[in-house]
Amino acid sequence: NPSAWSEAERYLELCSRGRIPTEQDQVIHAVCKPDRLLEITQRFNLFDDGVRKVARYQQFFCVHKCLEKYERFLANGRREGGIVWHTQGSGKSLTMVLLAAEVTRSFSAASPQIVIVTDRLDLEEQISETFVKVGAEVVRATSGAHLDELLRESRRRIVVSTVHKFEDFTRKNRSPIDDDGVFVFVDEGHRTQTGALHAAMRRALPKACLTGFTGTPILKGDKQTVIAFGGIIDTYTIKDAVADGAVVNLVYEGRYSKQHVDGDPIDAWLEHHTFSLNESQIQQLKSRYSGVAALNDTEERIRQQAIDISLHFKSVFQSGSTGAKAQLVTQSKAMAIRYKKELDEIGLVSSRVMISAPDTREGHTKVDDPDRPLVQEFWDGAIAEFGSEERYRSDVVKHFKKNDRPEIIIVVDMLLTGFDAPRNSCLYLTRSLKGHTLLQAIARVNRVYRGKDHGLIVDYFGVVKELKGAVDLYSTFDGDYDLADVEDILTDIRQAISDLPDDHKKVWDCFRGLPQHDQEAHEQAMAEKDDREAFYESLSGFARKLKLALGSEHFHTDTDPERIEIYKRDLKYFMQLRRSVAIRYAETVDFGQYEASIKKLLDEYVSADEVQTVVRPAAIFDEVIFTQELEGFTTPDAKAEVIANRVDRTIHERMDEDPAFYQTLGEMLQAARDEYHKHRTGDLFLQDVQEILETARSREDVDIRTAFGDVIRQAIDNDEADGVSMEAADEVAQAIDVIIDRLAIVDWQSDPDVQNRMKIEAEEEIFKWQERHGLTLTFDQIDGILDKCVGAARARSQR
Repeated sequence: NPSAWSEAERYLELCSRGRIPTEQDQVIHAVCKPDRLLEITQRFNLFDDGVRKVARYQQFFCVHKCLEKYERFLANGRREGGIVWHTQGSGKSLTMVLLAAEVTRSFSAASPQIVIVTDRLDLEEQISETFVKVGAEVVRATSGAHLDELLRESRRRIVVSTVHKFEDFTRKNRSPIDDDGVFVFVDEGHRTQTGALHAAMRRALPKACLTGFTGTPILKGDKQTVIAFGGIIDTYTIKDAVADGAVVNLVYEGRYSKQHVDGDPIDAWLEHHTFSLNESQIQQLKSRYSGVAALNDTEERIRQQAIDISLHFKSVFQSGSTGAKAQLVTQSKAMAIRYKKELDEIGLVSSRVMISAPDTREGHTKVDDPDRPLVQEFWDGAIAEFGSEERYRSDVVKHFKKNDRPEIIIVVDMLLTGFDAPRNSCLYLTRSLKGHTLLQAIARVNRVYRGKDHGLIVDYFGVVKELKGAVDLYSTFDGDYDLADVEDILTDIRQAISDLPDDHKKVWDCFRGLPQHDQEAHEQAMAEKDDREAFYESLSGFARKLKLALGSEHFHTDTDPERIEIYKRDLKYFMQLRRSVAIRYAETVDFGQYEASIKKLLDEYVSADEVQTVVRPAAIFDEVIFTQELEGFTTPDAKAEVIANRVDRTIHERMDEDPAFYQTLGEMLQAARDEYHKHRTGDLFLQDVQEILETARSREDVDIRTAFGDVIRQAIDNDEADGVSMEAADEVAQAIDVIIDRLAIVDWQSDPDVQNRMKIEAEEEIFKWQERHGLTLTFDQIDGILDKCVGAARARSQR
């Protein structure tokens, strides 16, 4: 492999220089080699809904592997093909788009025709939309005859069709298209590429190059299909995708079985998850649970599960800013409608139903189902509301993806495959799913999204009753998966919860050797930035894991209540400590994407004060606010560090506004710190930093000319300038101020040409000034004065 050999040579070259390559070295070398960078820039990026997307490494190398294989021919004159297995959520559709473009370019002499084949109409539509969004010319075959017409046209384009149209194509005795320039991409090919459908496609296109794309593991029984395609071309497993951060891990929780519900866990659940409800709402929910003995009644089962779903979603996902969504999978259209009715009556979550028309079979509902009137009534209402079936489907999906409502979308079979909604974080299963359908369904919640570190599968039906290991899930299917293909694809929530003690310990390990809950000692231990970052990271992990656990019934039934209280108490202490540490060391600390959910966790379960995440550097100039902040610290050492770090941060933030003053102030502060570290006398350190604080405050309203004058005096502070008076420095400072004020225009702060004109005219004034006073400044001194004066004016104007 020339690419691998090149990487090895580069590795040895770096080692010969006495340095082992870092990951950054490898990334820069792999991406920025001139030939590869040009290739990525020219051909391996595209616009998708206005967003530029650059190929990930597995897409880039997969395309190259396919092109290399297409160069070879079999004995029958057909190009070699094969199977590409890239896990759900890893960008399989965009890989197909990139490959189609490269095939068109690389095999232009063969006038290539690209045919995209699916086994379902909804997938045909989704793939067509993907190609259209990136600017490709796409035509969808409407019938076997239309497919024949498109493939025989001399004009080349991308044709999208279902595999069933090839049956019609061959059944009507149309002559085969014997063209080795046809490239067929079969989506989820393992589902249909055996038997009559595959044979029909082969008869219609005997010399076509076939490539199957799949996002799910390949059954052992499907290995012959792989061989028929030409073997595996490339794999990118879920383990690869999780490790790369391309998808999130999946966590599984089995909840109440469909046959029996014990009232005690329900009461425990209500006790732990109804903090935000009023007494009337709590009583209403409890009254609905009073009839759980009659679980053989479908309506009652729907009711109790709807209550649990509502409480679970509210507790785990409703934070007001993370925007998490969920899918509820039901057994039939009628049940989907009934779930919607129950969720609406409970009133804790918003939902929408997405089903097909009444005259089509979906789930276990037959066309002549006795629930047909209920479904027909719903359907008529949906059409009346949206105007058409197409508008109903597109608008519901669009609102689910982009708007706050609905939070839950209720489905039967629709949207379980090929549906890409990154905000989708939870799949509630109330029906049986098997084989590839289940694999496709659970992958709906593995997309990456801000604030989402796992996808959650909540199983009410018992698809997997006890998950002792991730592979157990696949042993229930109609076939056996290769173990290596499915290892670690799911994590049982009990396993995730079992990790909580370790996450809890990691936070306390940040303060190893110190007494617990000694806030002053813990704050002092956070003096170094690396220690603070380790604390923040471990606290973030513990808080997220505890949030997941508190949303699980297993946690409340399997964990000692006293242990739960310890976790909650410590979380409150850690969050308050984090706030104090941030203030003490003047850090702007932000948990970013997890802040809202962690704050909600505290509000819901812990009853803590509001979390403060931003330290305002300007607060030292607001004496009232700053004094209130200092009141939270009792020891002289703590107060001194708060003042010192806040002044230090202010120096950093305002250095450009008054460079000479703040440079001197920084030197004074460093001297006070050095003295403190030598003698560890908190009272003296507090006295020193209070004087520095007053010096900083006294400078708050100084005018720009004084700042310019200090810059000039600092630049000429040498023996030659002993005779230069303060008034003389202020003289040239005033001249520079006039020049900057005269040349300033709108947005001059971001216009380098205007800033250069300011410096040129100011430089002339400095030359004239030094001649009058008999000075000889170096060009470096003059450049320093100009940069600092124009920089100070720019910084102040942007304050």
